[in-house]
Amino acid sequence: MEDEKMEISELLPDIDDIKKYIGLNENCIVQIIDFIPKDILASYACEVFFYYLDKGYKNRIKSPEIFFLTLLYGSLNINKILNKIKNSQKKYIIKCCRNEKNNYKKINKETRIQLSNIAINSLETLI
Repeated sequence: MEDEKMEISELLPDIDDIKKYIGLNENCIVQIIDFIPKDILASYACEVFFYYLDKGYKNRIKSPEIFFLTLLYGSLNINKILNKIKNSQKKYIIKCCRNEKNNYKKINKETRIQLSNIAINSLETLI
C-alpha cells in the first residue's frame, strides 16, 4: 500500500456535470468541495473515512461520498453543504487515497476543536 496521497485542484467553471468527478474505488475517494481545506483537516477526514470504511461500520449516511463531505465540512447538515457547494463560484476536486501510516502533525487549539467536531459528527452517523 502506498503512503497517503491527497490532491486538490480547481474545477474549471465551464464543467456542467460535476457528479461524474465524484466517486469511490478501493483505494481513493474523490469529491467536489468549495474550499481548500487545511492539510491536517483534509488528512484527518480521509483517515477517519477509510477507518470507518475498512471496519465495515454501518452508517446512517448511505452514500460514502456524502459521508466524506460531512467529514470535510465538520457538519451533518447535508443540504446546507450541498447548497454551499452548488452556489459557490469556485469548486475544487479533492482526491484522497489510503494511508498506511498515521502521521499526525502538532496542531493548534482551533484546529484541534475542528478535528473534534469532525470526530463527534462522524460518531453521530453510526447506527
